Amino acid sequence: MLTPSEMKDRTLKLVNEGNFIEGIYNYCDRWCEKCSFTARCLN
Repeated sequence: MLTPSEMKDRTLKLVNEGNFIEGIYNYCDRWCEKCSFTARCLN
């Protein structure tokens, strides 16, 4: 089981290395299965 610190480190690593769209969650309607940006979203 990961500690909170390890989880935070993994999340930050994903954000920095990934091809995520910053702020995309501001336009989220929680219909991930129909969204074309699901692979680039951290929600």
